[in-house]
Amino acid sequence: AAEAARREMPLHVHLEEQPQEIKDCVAAHGVTPLALLLDNVPAESLRRLCAVHCTHSKPDELARLVASGGGVCVCPLTEAALGDGVFASLEATAGAVSLGTDCNARIDMIEEMRWLEYSQRLERGRRGVFSSVAGKGDEGFLAR
Repeated sequence: AAEAARREMPLHVHLEEQPQEIKDCVAAHGVTPLALLLDNVPAESLRRLCAVHCTHSKPDELARLVASGGGVCVCPLTEAALGDGVFASLEATAGAVSLGTDCNARIDMIEEMRWLEYSQRLERGRRGVFSSVAGKGDEGFLAR
């Protein structure tokens, strides 16, 4: 983090993609990986931080990261290919997530977009989560 700040570069950290990673960090440090970052990385560095995956992150910790100016990058095709889970904390980020690809099976941003929408539909039991067109009382995140 210090070197990225010195060079005024963004810092990408892959974390909380799998539950075991979180369990191991809690066992070693008493807190989740994201909490460990939030509590130990200077505020100016958090503004440069992009947390990749966050599949199993706590909503309050994600909200804290976003409030500090940090970002979240989700890779839904990757999570699907590996069976890691669904990023279910869109509300904590106010829908402000970036989309990336981190899959060695297939690099395809169109597929990542498709999986983002499909995984959110499955998680929430409704269509058009990222739609800019509200339908029958459902508002997509882009409608806000």
